[in-house]
Amino acid sequence: MNSFIELFHKFGFTTLSINSEDPKIIVVGSEHTQDRFKKEEEMSQLINELANQNQVNLYFEGHNLTKEEVKEFIPTTSKFVKEQPNIIFNDNLNQLQKISLNYRFLSEAKYEDQIPYFNKKIAENDVEREKTMLKDPKLGILPNYHKKPDQIHIQSVGTNHAKFGLFETELKNIPHTILIPTAETTKNIVERKNNYFPQEPLDNWTRIIHELGYIGKNKKIYNNINAKFGLGNWLRGHIFDGKVLSYDDALKLYEKSYLRFFKTHPDELEWLTETASEVYDNSLTNIASGLDYSIQETDSAHLQDIAIRRCLKNLGQEFKGDHPIEVRGYKSEGYCLNPGQIKFMDPEKILDSCKESWWKKGSIEHFWQDNKILLVRPSKMILKPEYLSEEGLYLQFNKKDYYLMKCDEENTLYFRKGRDVRKAFNENRNKFKKIDQNFMTIEEVISRKFFGHTI
Repeated sequence: MNSFIELFHKFGFTTLSINSEDPKIIVVGSEHTQDRFKKEEEMSQLINELANQNQVNLYFEGHNLTKEEVKEFIPTTSKFVKEQPNIIFNDNLNQLQKISLNYRFLSEAKYEDQIPYFNKKIAENDVEREKTMLKDPKLGILPNYHKKPDQIHIQSVGTNHAKFGLFETELKNIPHTILIPTAETTKNIVERKNNYFPQEPLDNWTRIIHELGYIGKNKKIYNNINAKFGLGNWLRGHIFDGKVLSYDDALKLYEKSYLRFFKTHPDELEWLTETASEVYDNSLTNIASGLDYSIQETDSAHLQDIAIRRCLKNLGQEFKGDHPIEVRGYKSEGYCLNPGQIKFMDPEKILDSCKESWWKKGSIEHFWQDNKILLVRPSKMILKPEYLSEEGLYLQFNKKDYYLMKCDEENTLYFRKGRDVRKAFNENRNKFKKIDQNFMTIEEVISRKFFGHTI
């Protein structure tokens, strides 16, 4: 193994990608450079060890500090800076200022639809910074590499920059490796403890349909569900053709639908492969997820970009274009590949909630959202039978949350808002029978056989 790579491994870095056993360019993703040098003695030791290596050129993300300023800012490396002429701070100050401004606007945003706009602007600024680090005639690592191809060139950047994919794309024809802190390889794995099904049988668990919406990493939603049913008493899943699916099994249907689309739409497939160098959903950082659905580095999940990459691999295709394509809202270049636009493989098996939304009926997103279910231990479903109608039995959890049990689906509940149920009762009293019962478990509800009542 290359001695430099061994050195970085020694200091807690893991190889993210590599195309040569003797790389000439090494991209190292870490915390923001100045902070790490200032706070972490280990990084200073690493710099000093590199200082002893001959023919090493170091490039740092951050401000173009003078060597005197560097001595002040990073006193532990002042000896190295004095003796080492090949040190370059190659960031784009203009883009840094724009990022600072956009972050301020983002923090002050008053409307929800402003947030994606400023996030996009920040991502665009970051891409321009990466182009400077890579290609600037004086500061860029590539021009300097071509001037000194026999020397080692080490670019230090923030971890997210290393994971963007732009460095890997631009360096693909040059011997290189990209490293990130070992902790980062597991830090951004999505927390999926509520997606894994336990070993115990789930046949008797109550299935709740149309209660779950977007969750992502929203701790408030998790906390609310825990408060309602108790930690460890509920699971997330999907349902398809009457069968409960794990998260991974649901993803297979999601991906299979994309694959069917590409097989039946060769023109769209050709456009994608010839135009795009990569795809992403909510951030350019999505690119680093590659083919792994579990790597979710942003607050909201991104699945379509990973599904598309996996389909291209399945079809023996690859990206040949010159820029990454966003697959997101109607203004994005890849909107035609948005999961809300692509037909689901079996649309008649979608459990339509009849809610108006941005996705098309029968689309992949329609399946993903409306076939989402909660599985709850029956003993934790304490409900009050309140109304019987031709549609089924309405059960009250609290004034806000009601559930509908249909006569032929006693193990399945459909979520309803309390105000909607009461409104329907008041407007159609002749179609409802009010039931005077106390709260009871779902098991007791089933045993009472309320469907024997007449309306």
